[in-house]
Amino acid sequence: MEAGGSSSSRGTGTGEFTVYGLTQNDDKQLVDSTIPFRGSVVRIIRVSKEEDVIGTSTAFLVFRGEKRSLFLTCDHNFMKKKMGEVIRFSNGDKKNYPVEKILYRDGARDLLLFSVKGDVPENPCVEFSTDKIEQHDKVVIVGHTTPSLPLGRNGELVPVLVNQPGLYRGRISTTFIREDIQKYYEKITYNFPVAGESVGGAPLFRDGKVIGVHLARDGRNGRSDAVSARTVLQVLREWLGVGEDSQATIKELLQIVYDKIKPKVPNGMLTCRPSPMFLVFASNIQSSDFFTAVEFLLSNHPIFLCSQLSYHPIGRS
Repeated sequence: MEAGGSSSSRGTGTGEFTVYGLTQNDDKQLVDSTIPFRGSVVRIIRVSKEEDVIGTSTAFLVFRGEKRSLFLTCDHNFMKKKMGEVIRFSNGDKKNYPVEKILYRDGARDLLLFSVKGDVPENPCVEFSTDKIEQHDKVVIVGHTTPSLPLGRNGELVPVLVNQPGLYRGRISTTFIREDIQKYYEKITYNFPVAGESVGGAPLFRDGKVIGVHLARDGRNGRSDAVSARTVLQVLREWLGVGEDSQATIKELLQIVYDKIKPKVPNGMLTCRPSPMFLVFASNIQSSDFFTAVEFLLSNHPIFLCSQLSYHPIGRS
């Protein structure tokens, strides 16, 4: 069994061994289909001022750009304001990547999109499927568990950050759509066990593509819920104002989001009047080193380089 995987089993009339309604072959196919994307599922960590872990949850990589990456999770995984959350990949380096910004959150449908700035490990973005979801579809959740064990000095329970995500698989029980004038909301339910609240925000895979975002498990009846990828698509449409008839995919809409948050490059040019000190400096360096020296001074000591900087817009009178 994979870490965090299903454990109950029963036999069929033909003597075939099953796990939560899945044959051994079904189970293997589901597990194998997640292999390319397991590194893209990250743990969200919230720490106290003393840097003690006080909460964890799950998110996954949905878009990667040159300067930042975008991750999707549940709204309930974040406080009303960003509280210094970091993410950690399961590549073993234990490096923390600070959450840069909450880009969008929808409390009613429990979805949240956030960004992480800078280089992150080279993992593929998940692929979404908005095809129809059928009862009894075979699915698997990839999410991070955080069991509490009595490891404190006086036997206090301490959260343990399991490095690799757990896999939880089974079949879809039902789907239902709650649609009103303003909100489209499709939920997916399944009756196989998912361990712990920290798995909230994990991707729900079918045939290697994400069809939903795991929300939580209802402890009263053992049922687990996810919000569908079609709801994610609708949320992005509403946020970006692209209209119901838009044919843009989730990936294409995330590209629009990324383009909106990229720093704006001024449509113009800067001119520099060399300072007297720089003219003396330039007369004493070799021509082959000139551009290297200018680049260094622009980055570190622009006042030494220029006595006056001027901005000239292009295309304006």
